[in-house]
Amino acid sequence: MKRPLNLFLLLTFVTSWLIWAFLWLSGWYQNQVVSLIMTGIAMWSPALAAIITQKQYKMSWVYSFRLGLKNHLKTYAMMWFGLPLLIILGMVLYFLVFSGDFDTTLSSLRQLAGEGANLPPIQILVLLTLFSLFTSAPVINGFLALGEELGWRGFLYPLLKKEFGQRKADLVTGLIWVCGTCLFCSWDTIMV
Repeated sequence: MKRPLNLFLLLTFVTSWLIWAFLWLSGWYQNQVVSLIMTGIAMWSPALAAIITQKQYKMSWVYSFRLGLKNHLKTYAMMWFGLPLLIILGMVLYFLVFSGDFDTTLSSLRQLAGEGANLPPIQILVLLTLFSLFTSAPVINGFLALGEELGWRGFLYPLLKKEFGQRKADLVTGLIWVCGTCLFCSWDTIMV
């Protein structure tokens, strides 16, 4: 178990950290489009590391990837609609608490878009945002998160659980995940 675990962690951290180092050192982190694309690629490094590790050590997937839509329809519906509803609730609460900060003129967005940019009215932007929360956002974010979930929960966690039991596997997986992503979160905060 130790050798596959070491290879998985090495591949995961090296590939994702190289991507982040490239963004940081090249200055491309300032380009939001490039930064988002590279972040998406980095989010797939755990899945790619799991696939390479399994091929190297001739392992089969430890975890079964059956969706079980019929048995878990309520759970999937809650995931699809629950998060957007929580985001909307957060937006409403923010508006109620900080209503003076609400910018109906879109001055920050106009500044980002550049002088003379023709932006749609705020009502259209709000409707587009709300629409995307329930349509494209779950699909795009779900696809990106799948790369992490396949690696962390589909490969690493079952491997650790088999070796150490559930409680230790929960703790160790969480600690490893934090070590791998805190650097990203810190850089993202620094880069903004």
